[in-house]
Amino acid sequence: MKFAFSRKTNEQTNRIEQGVWVSLDDKKFEGELILDDPRDGPAVRVCSTDSRRYKDGYDKGVRQYRKVIRGDDFISWSIREKIENTALLEGITGWVGVMDEEGTEVMFTKDAVREALEGAPDFRRRVLEVATDLAHYRKQEAEEDTENLSRSSAMNANGAEPNPENQAGAIPLH
Repeated sequence: MKFAFSRKTNEQTNRIEQGVWVSLDDKKFEGELILDDPRDGPAVRVCSTDSRRYKDGYDKGVRQYRKVIRGDDFISWSIREKIENTALLEGITGWVGVMDEEGTEVMFTKDAVREALEGAPDFRRRVLEVATDLAHYRKQEAEEDTENLSRSSAMNANGAEPNPENQAGAIPLH
């Protein structure tokens, strides 16, 4: 039996797999977290935890720490964090305008991403929060759903478009 629960559109699948641009400067981008255009940054492109990249990275991390995991009754936070970082390393697909402490732009490399994940807790937290929340990858669909709901709410009980002369939507009795 095949169930039809998925509401993913091609656009959403692309955003999940290719990532969304995430602001790293709330002041510059006026509080916007997800960016359509990262301009000159600072911003990072992050795939969802539902993406193939992230899942492959997670599997790689589990394989890497398999012996440690098998020997414990539970997985310690430090090992979980290392596994997540391995997954995020694959799920981060680019950045622009990321600077070091001296104000020099840092080129996007896997080593630089690893260093940021391990040494900048705010960076790691922001990336992980976005990657784990599918709502960020449904942005466009959510806006379309809101527009459709507004349109359908504007129709009267008969399904007719609203009549500016009959604001209450009353049905004539003649």
